[in-house]
Amino acid sequence: MRRWLTEGRVSADSMVWREGWEDWKLAGPIFPSLDAVPSATKPAAVKPAPSFLVPDDEEQDISKPVAAPARRVVAKKKSIAPLIILGLLIVVLLVVTVVILRGS
Repeated sequence: MRRWLTEGRVSADSMVWREGWEDWKLAGPIFPSLDAVPSATKPAAVKPAPSFLVPDDEEQDISKPVAAPARRVVAKKKSIAPLIILGLLIVVLLVVTVVILRGS
């Protein structure tokens, strides 16, 4: 138990039990040092797993797997303007290069 306390595996709101006790008890009152532990060292809360049950379907058979809802893929519109500008810049550079080479 001491190792679990030092590892942060037990928090003040954990339930603990030992031989001789009739019921489980909150760890906070049993181990007052847990209340002094900064929240940065306490384990993060676990988020519940997402449900794949269909909403408003009370008669759904949960013994069979259900596919996750399909996600829409939205195509991003790419602008052609940068390509046109780049093409024109290349043409201008070629013309300038040809003019300079003919002049020499």
